[in-house]
Amino acid sequence: MQSKAGQHDCTAPTRPFARRRPVAAALLRSGRVTSDQILQALAHRGREAARLPEALRARGFVAEASLLEAEAQAWGLRQVRIADVRPDLRLIDALGAEMCLRHGLVPWRRVGDVTVIALSRPDTFAELRPQLEAR
Repeated sequence: MQSKAGQHDCTAPTRPFARRRPVAAALLRSGRVTSDQILQALAHRGREAARLPEALRARGFVAEASLLEAEAQAWGLRQVRIADVRPDLRLIDALGAEMCLRHGLVPWRRVGDVTVIALSRPDTFAELRPQLEAR
């Protein structure tokens, strides 16, 4: 996800990937959106092929910061502002800038033998993992 300032707000793991909890449900439980807003976003989502949380944000029903926080909590991740903690550019070169842009990811830093990947869409990690590990 990209913030209004043009800086990417990404996430870094706080624990191994667990089963994801629905973001829209968390937003509803916390009172950040109403059930009527979810229904309106669902009605428009089909026409726009957007994920429900993105449809809620696009309609102005939830602030981007709240959405990012809910996404991070749903995945058991913590948010990292790439603008504040710069990634290792050599890791981006190793994956290729085109792949990083296409998939909304940033290889952030190496910790031992592990590369920490910041993602704008954590739900795509399982699909991308074989490609990442092959490089």
